[in-house]
Parts: sequence; C-alpha cells; structure tokens
Amino acid sequence: MPRSVLRVCCNPVYVCIILGACSHVTLVGFATFLTKYLQAHFGITAALSSIYTGNPAPDTSIVHGFDINAS
Repeated sequence: MPRSVLRVCCNPVYVCIILGACSHVTLVGFATFLTKYLQAHFGITAALSSIYTGNPAPDTSIVHGFDINAS
C-alpha cells in the first residue's frame, strides 16, 4: 500500500487536479463571505461592498471561457 500511495502522489496530473480543487474551494469560500468581511472590517455599507465584490465576476467568467450573465 505505501508504494501505491507514493506512486499516486508523484503523479503530476493527480497533484494538479487536487491543488486546483483545493484552491477552487478556498476561492469560492472567500468570495462568499468577502462582502460581509468588508462591511465588518472597513465599516462600509452593504451596497458599497457588493459593488466592490461584484465587479470581478464578469472578469472571472471571461477567464474561465464562459459567460455566466448570458441569457
């Protein structure tokens, strides 16, 4: 068993997929609570924090190759 675990952990495709999944989960969690964090930490209104965090959404959809706002 240890040899098989080492073999899987040395597989670059597997490692990239796992690191990508972990970073995705981290970024999604960060983006979810970012508006509340900005409100509490900097004392700004909910509307202003939504403007600050809402603007990067179209940029990330372009980077990922699809448009979320398309209807």
